[in-house]
Amino acid sequence: MTSTEATSEEGSIYRQDPTRRLDMRKPGADQYELTPYSIDETRMAEFTAAYQKQTGMSAKRNPNFENDWYIARGADGALATFIKCDKLQQGRDGLALQGHQLVIDESVPVSGCTHNIVDAENNLSLTLRYPRVFLKDWKAIEDAARGLLVTYGVA
Repeated sequence: MTSTEATSEEGSIYRQDPTRRLDMRKPGADQYELTPYSIDETRMAEFTAAYQKQTGMSAKRNPNFENDWYIARGADGALATFIKCDKLQQGRDGLALQGHQLVIDESVPVSGCTHNIVDAENNLSLTLRYPRVFLKDWKAIEDAARGLLVTYGVA
């Protein structure tokens, strides 16, 4: 999910796509105890030029569909949590929390998140999906999922 090696051939220009590689993105200030990683525009320009040179076509890009990436690392520094969220449309989520009530904003699509958890100790990975409005609760969601694994003897 954070590398292009499994999805492209060695030497392919696709291996240099900053929209698909964590190591080619720029870390930002922590949010909700997660580090957001944004696309490095300098590397994106380099990729676009190299793509055009190798393929003879211009690289197509729509920033509205480039996911926001959030990372949490374990105590050992290894990647432990990777969350990929849809971009907000017009700065809005499509859902809002008002107290304990979810309110739909029908003027924009609901943004979602795909939350990937790595449990290297038990050779497990989990994928959770939920509306982006709950991103702030990612840790509680992850802790609950890990608790279920323990409860049912999976981990």
